[in-house]
Amino acid sequence: MAALLMAMPATANESYQQIKSNIESGKIDLALERIKREIKHNPDDYRAWFLMGVAYTRGQQFHQAMESFQRVIEIHPMLAEPHNNLAVIYNALGDYRAAARELEASLKKKPGDAVTEENLAELHLKLALEHYRRALKRAPNPALEQRYMRLLKVRDPRISPDLSEKRVLAAIPEAEKKSVQESVHVAKAGKDQLMEVHSPVSNKAAERVREAVEVWRQAWSDRDLGTYFQMYATDFQPPERFASIQLWKQYKKRVIGSQSHIDIELSDLKITVDSSEKRASIIFFQKFRSNSYNGDDAKRLEMKMYSGEWKIVSEDSVL
Repeated sequence: MAALLMAMPATANESYQQIKSNIESGKIDLALERIKREIKHNPDDYRAWFLMGVAYTRGQQFHQAMESFQRVIEIHPMLAEPHNNLAVIYNALGDYRAAARELEASLKKKPGDAVTEENLAELHLKLALEHYRRALKRAPNPALEQRYMRLLKVRDPRISPDLSEKRVLAAIPEAEKKSVQESVHVAKAGKDQLMEVHSPVSNKAAERVREAVEVWRQAWSDRDLGTYFQMYATDFQPPERFASIQLWKQYKKRVIGSQSHIDIELSDLKITVDSSEKRASIIFFQKFRSNSYNGDDAKRLEMKMYSGEWKIVSEDSVL
């Protein structure tokens, strides 16, 4: 998607140009200090709220950024730009459906914008690919794989149309490869490799997984960062936008610490444990409520056993 928009519809004065310069040079705290002074002087200055959203986004404080852009929309509801920036944030968070909704709202206010149309098309491609991957995991078949490969080729013309397993996997970008490889092999694996929990031993393992997920949920709801981070493995893979697990932790500390309350409900848990009972996959519906953000999402946790304890090694949204 296109980068975050810095330009504002109205001509900005010298103070706003200085704020923009601060943001571009990475002086986020200084920019926010100046923006807050402008807002104190004029609470309905949409330009100041717009730049506050940009500054918070650059500082990876996404919930505060979303609140700022929502405030712009309230003050000046005919602007397309705040919707575009919200789409950029949702895309970074992996919520492609919300990003698409914001781009559609932008197009209603600025019809025919070529960049917005292109970004919306790219999001729909991502959504389509995700649905194909899910379908292939459930019921792999050559016809579906062929359609999936054709769509991948739309995104990257370098991808070979050859559907032999080795060449398909070699042609797919690394970010796509794991999901496809799982779908290619799932039919060969046999029920003993990845099974729904049903035997007495597996039921016991599943119950321990469920207990670990509950500890994670409760720690998050209680904003207990110590326990929350303990539920993640040292080799946890954070989302791609974070260069390291340390930066991911810093972001989580800011977001969780900024909330006065968090309420998380999980439902429809589906726990799958492998035959060694050392790995587990958990899919569930998550209802998130806080003072600054509400969201409903289907999620997947991948967990591994470390020294007798289940730890999260990856988490993502399930479209």
